[in-house]
Amino acid sequence: MTPVESVRHVAVVGAGTIGASWAAFFLGRGLLVSVYDPEPARAEYVARYIKQAWPTVKALGTHPDANPDQWAFCGTLADAAADAQYVQECAPDDFALKRRLFGELDTLTNPDAVIGSSSSSLLLSNLQEGLGTAARFVIAHPFNPPHVIPAVEVVAGRITSPKVAAWCAEFLERHGKSVLRVRKEVPGHIINRLQAALFQEAIWLVREGVADVADIDRGIAMGPGLRWAIMGPFLTFHLAAQDAGIRGYLEQLGPAHVRLWRDLHTVQELTSSLVDTIARGVEQETDGKSIAALTSERDRLITELIRLVGQTKRGSLP
Repeated sequence: MTPVESVRHVAVVGAGTIGASWAAFFLGRGLLVSVYDPEPARAEYVARYIKQAWPTVKALGTHPDANPDQWAFCGTLADAAADAQYVQECAPDDFALKRRLFGELDTLTNPDAVIGSSSSSLLLSNLQEGLGTAARFVIAHPFNPPHVIPAVEVVAGRITSPKVAAWCAEFLERHGKSVLRVRKEVPGHIINRLQAALFQEAIWLVREGVADVADIDRGIAMGPGLRWAIMGPFLTFHLAAQDAGIRGYLEQLGPAHVRLWRDLHTVQELTSSLVDTIARGVEQETDGKSIAALTSERDRLITELIRLVGQTKRGSLP
């Protein structure tokens, strides 16, 4: 593998929102980026995305060699992968599609290139099985949008070389990412499972008429979300009991959590009427603001928040 400090060329495969955002991120780190997507029209989308994202990329801090024009849209996967020292795969989470793509990357990329997948839900061990160079495939799952949110999950499959997983983590950390090492493969990794649990309960509360969409969103944003921007749930509850710490908190309030867990409900189906209810709630909450305007405001506020709390390798208190 190329030493992480010597990587100069990154390929991004798949030019949707995640792929375009990854491209903007790598450009901000001073790297040369080649992009491939089977739809040629995606070249215009990527160009527009990078232009819109660049002020945020700059606000978060860029490498002295950062250049928003230092990228190329390639007509073939072979052209994009040629000479790339790292590949960030960003195709849709469709198993058959990714298997075909992994098979192509297996043969088209240089044998010393590391291939990181943005897959949010599929198990890498199933995707890499049978590949000649399976050991160099690893999950590098970002959070949307990757050019803004620091966290990224690195997950090794059964066949992934430990050296490859360590290299990927070091490479991403070198470029400013806060890397979470997932110790065991599970669908959804870590954060998507936590998000799914919270989102399921939020949907149940809407379905049962306990609260409307706007109040739930505001409750999270103006309540625990403020603490979660600084520290996670374990450290939050560690401080809640003051001198007693997390052990004292769980001894005192653990039974209350257990009672709530027993009362939580599973939403088995998103019916059309439930989707309509949620959509109407979001429409009322956004009050006519466009997706573009909301996205711009989100990125601006997240950038300020990142500056405020600072970034640490452990992702805890600044």
